Amino acid sequence: MKGYAKGFLGLAGWFALIQGLMGLGGRFFTDTEWGLLHRWVDTPPLWAYVTMLLVGVAVVAWCEMDRKKANAG
Repeated sequence: MKGYAKGFLGLAGWFALIQGLMGLGGRFFTDTEWGLLHRWVDTPPLWAYVTMLLVGVAVVAWCEMDRKKANAG
């Protein structure tokens, strides 16, 4: 993947990772929802936050490995 698409995908990965962390943090530390997912979906289940976090981590890791490969040669 090249150019702007890789950058956009990396940004989307960071967004998913942060939203997953915010949702889990809100569920574990307070009685309120944090992040944006609860504004789009009425009371999302806990697995939705975990899935967002894992997908975000996977996409960010993939983009970073791809970037390091491109910089290496």
